[in-house]
Amino acid sequence: MQGLLGATLILLAACSLAAMATAAFRVPALLWGTVAIQWPALLLLAVSPQLALLGLSRVHEFDDRAHPTLAGIG
Repeated sequence: MQGLLGATLILLAACSLAAMATAAFRVPALLWGTVAIQWPALLLLAVSPQLALLGLSRVHEFDDRAHPTLAGIG
């Protein structure tokens, strides 16, 4: 278990360093206007978790209607 925790922490540190390095190069490019922001893709990334949760709640609602005794309704 200790080995897995250590490996996870090392991987997390490496990912955060990679993110900081990427941000160090991207932020000046964004400020100077040499890189265009894809606003529809950014909006889709921001909204997709809420859409997924909404879809899952509807699936559970249909399952409850299809099997009311399993859901404890009937």
